[in-house]
Amino acid sequence: PAPPPQQPVAQAQPYFAQPAAAQQPAPTPAFQQPTAQPTPAFQAPAQPAQPAQPVQPPQPATPAPAAQPEQQQQQQHQLTPEEDWVCKAVQSLQGRICAGMPKKMADDVAKRLGELDAKLKAGQVSRDVTSQLTQWCQAMDRNDAATAGSIQTALTSTVWDDHKQWLQATKRMVDQAKKSAQ
Repeated sequence: PAPPPQQPVAQAQPYFAQPAAAQQPAPTPAFQQPTAQPTPAFQAPAQPAQPAQPVQPPQPATPAPAAQPEQQQQQQHQLTPEEDWVCKAVQSLQGRICAGMPKKMADDVAKRLGELDAKLKAGQVSRDVTSQLTQWCQAMDRNDAATAGSIQTALTSTVWDDHKQWLQATKRMVDQAKKSAQ
């Protein structure tokens, strides 16, 4: 009969990891003689305090999620090969097409295309939009401003609310390509 009471007491102490003063009074009377103790009121607060204390470790874990967004910001979305190609192609097109634009407009296009780059790297551009951007880049690379304009118009009509900043840049690039072709 003596070994069973010793085993729960030994298991309770490491599990709760409380100071020795908090562990010994509460678990010992609770397991051995819950009704024999003359002061169960003192034990009752100690027992709810123990289950409340394991709830406290999530409170120290609260700062950890605050640190996780910083880590998530540092860890960028893993670009797909298509997204990576679009980033590089847009950058190449920007250098070629924006050279003929007024400086203020070229700077604005660069700023807006930076937003596209950031959204791609953050995984905020759908596969469908990325696929259409691939087609747009290919059309622009072929100097096919009409096709690029059609793709740009289709994108504008479907995803304007989410991507209006960089879609304005693609429109300006298409317009510049049309001017250069004349």
